[in-house]
Amino acid sequence: MARLGLVSAKMLKNWYERDRIKKAESILVHENSTVSSIVNKYPAQWVDGICKSLELNTKGRKSKKAKMIAEKLKSDIHDVLEKLPEKSLEALAFVLKKDGIVKYSQVSRRFDDEIGFWWNEHPRVSTVGMLRSHGLLYVGKKPFGDRLYKVALVPQELRETLTEALRKKAIIR
Repeated sequence: MARLGLVSAKMLKNWYERDRIKKAESILVHENSTVSSIVNKYPAQWVDGICKSLELNTKGRKSKKAKMIAEKLKSDIHDVLEKLPEKSLEALAFVLKKDGIVKYSQVSRRFDDEIGFWWNEHPRVSTVGMLRSHGLLYVGKKPFGDRLYKVALVPQELRETLTEALRKKAIIR
């Protein structure tokens, strides 16, 4: 159909989904960004998807859910890590070794990063998608020089705890 210049419903859906992802990933982040500050900027579908992955209630305001997500990650990080596959933990270690923030292209070259927009309905199963849907890795834009780059970020308040937990699992040496 595309060769004939026709647009199918599936093509429109894919375009719409890619556009929504691009907008959601264009939020500004910095080295000291926190879980709550990022989650409050994320679309409701992603926030609810993170809540479901962390077994939290999806009812209520986004700001309340952002606080619940931050608290869950601070208090039960070991339980969250137990649910993740080894490859996702390796991807997390890769970002942590780079001081918790890295250009996204460095992550996407090494690890499967396929995601969709509807996290609340379709849980993520890619290596990076698992980290994102569990609230451990976030994507946004950060200025480097005079340009904005897409980056992967582990929130500042989780870095030390995650590094220590991954050392205990012998993922970070």
